[in-house]
Amino acid sequence: MKPPAAAQFEAEVAQVEAHATLRNARAPEIIAQIKFNPAFWANVLPLNPRTTSNTLELLLVSVAFTSHVCQRVKLMFNLPRPNEMSPRIQPIIATPGWSTYPSGHATESFVIAALLDRLVRDGMPTSTAKKKKVTAWIDSAKLGQMLVQLAERIAENRVVAGIHFPVDTTGGKELSAILIAYLSERASEAPAVDRTYAWLWNRAAAEWKA
Repeated sequence: MKPPAAAQFEAEVAQVEAHATLRNARAPEIIAQIKFNPAFWANVLPLNPRTTSNTLELLLVSVAFTSHVCQRVKLMFNLPRPNEMSPRIQPIIATPGWSTYPSGHATESFVIAALLDRLVRDGMPTSTAKKKKVTAWIDSAKLGQMLVQLAERIAENRVVAGIHFPVDTTGGKELSAILIAYLSERASEAPAVDRTYAWLWNRAAAEWKA
């Protein structure tokens, strides 16, 4: 990954300020999304501790890993937040004390969107008739699109809050693609040195066979 030029951030200060017009409507979401909140994803898929406990644990593990990697990238780039570029931004939540790029919320959200989409497909029933029915349900609901739209909404809310630039979301998408490929490989091939993630993935996928 390469960080954007300083001019990119300067050009987007006005965009961040303009997003403030959405704050009244989005404030409850923004506050509820300060930390990873499975409840938003449960609006799309039936996630709950009783029937999808392994799926929820998989999401928490994936978010923790993603956050750790993202923080390392932020540390390397060390780029300023919007309120450091202009006093007019006035964020509505506390601004984190680390680099703006890439957006951690964007990275995590796009990772979760991709993993949930694949998890449901990996958990397909073995019966051909049932598999056809589930595939039709996924396609008719446009599940993948809905999950991506939710990730985009969460990422945009950070811009609305005044603590991220739009380009931070772009960086989050770029980093998420790298991490999705890595986690997918761990889920599929389960390297002999560490089969833990694949073990948890298989338990989570099994929850969707019903």
